[in-house]
Amino acid sequence: MSEPLPDQKALRSEAIEEYKLLFQRWDDIDRRALTMKGWSTAGFALVAAISNKQNLLSITFLIILFLSIWAMEGIWKSWQHSFEPRIHYIEKYLKNGGDFYPFQVTEFWKAQYQPDGISRTNFRLMLLEMIRFPCMLPYVVFILYFVCALLYSYMHYQILEIPQ
Repeated sequence: MSEPLPDQKALRSEAIEEYKLLFQRWDDIDRRALTMKGWSTAGFALVAAISNKQNLLSITFLIILFLSIWAMEGIWKSWQHSFEPRIHYIEKYLKNGGDFYPFQVTEFWKAQYQPDGISRTNFRLMLLEMIRFPCMLPYVVFILYFVCALLYSYMHYQILEIPQ
């Protein structure tokens, strides 16, 4: 049995506070994503500037590194977008009124991110975020660059040839 709803003025105030909290969390995740992109870009520029001869190990490591950072951003963005239904719910309440139960962020988030109730990374949502254009950049460009460098090195230096 649910508890009775508080008066509408207090409820509206709680909805506004929760809305602010959710948008602060949304912005925090965006800041983290931009920080990851910034450090990745700086690292890429540094590696591209100082490398004169590519080798298999360093190129493979960099490809794995950028794939990992891209996946991490996909996870962060999937967490972020799992807040979206609650944000829309609060907006609808603030616009139209009706029933509202404040501070249900976790319940809404779990329903979106972990619909089966099991606490784990939702790889389907992560992959869906990773293929969105804003999340792909700059990682796809970096990975393509290093794949091309790997191919170039193979064709010109035969670095992938296994010694007999």
